[in-house]
Amino acid sequence: MAKILKYKYIVTCGCSWAEGYGTTNKENRVSTLFAKHFGAEDINLSEGGGSNQMIFRKTIDWIHENTDKLNDTLFLIGWTESTRFEFKHPQTLLNRPEREYEKIDIMSILVDNKPESWPTREYNHWKFYFKNLFSEEEYVQKTNQFIISLQNIFENNNIDNIMFNSIGKLKELTTKYFPKYLNVYDSLVDISWEDFCGGHYIDLELKNKDISYYAKNDGHPNDKGNKEWFEYLLKEIK
Repeated sequence: MAKILKYKYIVTCGCSWAEGYGTTNKENRVSTLFAKHFGAEDINLSEGGGSNQMIFRKTIDWIHENTDKLNDTLFLIGWTESTRFEFKHPQTLLNRPEREYEKIDIMSILVDNKPESWPTREYNHWKFYFKNLFSEEEYVQKTNQFIISLQNIFENNNIDNIMFNSIGKLKELTTKYFPKYLNVYDSLVDISWEDFCGGHYIDLELKNKDISYYAKNDGHPNDKGNKEWFEYLLKEIK
């Protein structure tokens, strides 16, 4: 929950939607619009393809490293697909010294979209895991645990925040697997960003429905989709 009307820092963490993919310029993304509105610094920790595990990790790290700024900060947390995760690897293993964590997306693995930098043995390991051991239920549970933990940290430290589901239909999956966690979503924005835009981009396109909130030939919100979502989120500040 956000409650004050003046912030020095807008700290945003999410996936490509929160990072601003689909906008003509990062100046038009939601986090920057919030920063402009409050005259604050735009600190965007989001990453394309980022997981809820990454969102939790990077938000916690920022809180830990910036305790002197928390009273002047508004956090925007955009949770994403539950079927993504990350792992910390020896940097020499994947020959990518610039990346401490590797992102994993079940859909990319299952359709054999092997990253060029991945050794075949490493890739086959994850492919076997997803095809034989992966449990959607487990990852939905982990996502809810990330949300609950971060909610408690925010509440216990009086940190202003707005949480929402960007993509992934987390509430529906929680209803399916863990109805005991449904009260978690009482403090999230009442609609996902994807649903606010009308639904999944591909579904809308196949049904010849309105895709005016999306960038052309892209599954990410355009300038309009960011501006109107910003305006919707702004109403969450009490």
